Amino acid sequence: MQFFHFCHSNHADFSITGNFDNPTGLATTLALVVPICYYSIQKYKHKMFNLILMLIILVSIILSESRTAILASISLTLIYWFPELKTVEKNKKYLVLFVFLTAMIICFIQINNKTNKINSVQGRKFIYYITLQMIKDCPILGHGEGAFEAKYMEYQSNYFKDNINSKYENYSDNIKHPFNEILKLMVEYGVIFTLFLIGFTIKLIRVMMKNSRGDKRLMISMSVALIVCANLTYVFEYASVKCLLFIMLMIYNDKHILYLRVNYKYMVRWIGLMILIPLVYVIWQDLYVEYMWNKIAMRRNDKGTDSMFVEYEKLLSLSIIDKSLILYNYSAELNICGQYKRSISIIDKYINKLNDYDVQMLLGNNYENLKQYDKALEHYQKASLMIPSRFICLYQQFRVFNQLKDKKNALRIATIIKNKEVKIKSKTIDLIKEKVSEFLDSY
Repeated sequence: MQFFHFCHSNHADFSITGNFDNPTGLATTLALVVPICYYSIQKYKHKMFNLILMLIILVSIILSESRTAILASISLTLIYWFPELKTVEKNKKYLVLFVFLTAMIICFIQINNKTNKINSVQGRKFIYYITLQMIKDCPILGHGEGAFEAKYMEYQSNYFKDNINSKYENYSDNIKHPFNEILKLMVEYGVIFTLFLIGFTIKLIRVMMKNSRGDKRLMISMSVALIVCANLTYVFEYASVKCLLFIMLMIYNDKHILYLRVNYKYMVRWIGLMILIPLVYVIWQDLYVEYMWNKIAMRRNDKGTDSMFVEYEKLLSLSIIDKSLILYNYSAELNICGQYKRSISIIDKYINKLNDYDVQMLLGNNYENLKQYDKALEHYQKASLMIPSRFICLYQQFRVFNQLKDKKNALRIATIIKNKEVKIKSKTIDLIKEKVSEFLDSY
């Protein structure tokens, strides 16, 4: 529906997002459902219904242009149907599947060769490099929970401060996740804990495969899809994936899981069950918070009113594990309403957990409106170092220097803006360049 513009997409740059903020959430969730479709086609009646459902899912993954989801789908399909390869010629029902598999491989190659996707690959390489620097600084115990989001942009700004005119300037962005769950674990909890968790996960999968009451190919293919997605994107940030992970674990624990067995053989499964209980609570909490948060965001008529701020306070009173993004939205709403001091006080509550380009720009705007220009410039300059390819942070500095009648620095920044290479063309950048050109022409 979104592809044919019957429904609006949630992202300006992507036509298909589902109810997520970008295609990654939808595509990775669908990729994890694909093995279940295969299993249903193979084992249950109503094969035509399951086949149509599978085709809709595969087409949706292709149209999403998510390389991670396409790669995961190709991998799990090959693994699931590998034992059936010898019977393909005898059984025509597999022909449709392999036609789609071929189509997905071709689409993956074509999408990967797109210019914006090549830039994305370069951007990933840079993210991994900065992430490895974070791991190197604290390899044993890690930086602590939530440290990646809190510290990554600081590391990125320090890199560009030490490497002026770096080739990675145009590949930098506002990063909240390293696009690799293992790297994130290493940053926050250290190498030792990460290796222990990987070892435990492998052991858990082996025990579940051994005692599975379902098809082992389903187990393996779902695990492979999850591993591919976890190593190339932020798959565990989505509540839908957590739900599928829970379902996956429940499918493969045999009927004896509910019985107490004093035996090492069952110890791993009991530990897994102990993990499932808080996981269910976290999933429920995520879904409820997302629902309440979306409800506040949709109350457009109440924007900037006391009633909306009361709703934010109610949401923050819940026992949420990480409130930083909600606090950021709250502080942004306060800024829009002109409550600059209160906005700064809210930012102080989460800046140790969330400190990125947007936060620095928000602080700069708050201080600029409070006419504390030195602090405003400090934050705008920090934002500019975090993402050197951005124009707005430079333009804000230009505006502040103009207000201070500092023509020398205003000319310096205007010249930088005029000569700066445009990463992604937009009307905003065109307008900024036009205004600074008029300013430079007047001198």
